[in-house]
Amino acid sequence: ILEFGKTSMTWSDKLQILVLVGDIAWDIYNYFSIKSQLVDLRDHIDDGLNITAEALDVLSQEVLCERK
Repeated sequence: ILEFGKTSMTWSDKLQILVLVGDIAWDIYNYFSIKSQLVDLRDHIDDGLNITAEALDVLSQEVLCERK
């Protein structure tokens, strides 16, 4: 474990480590944010497909009724 109080590390080294940790945290946040957006998108697509399937069922029933 790095001790920030050690004098062997310069302020520049400490700053670079903090920036790296911040970048990693930001990447993790973005990953989960994008993942949840993809789940929402998948749900919207599923809903759209279900509605389309229902509409096709209704249309096919109407066509069958007209043919009789």
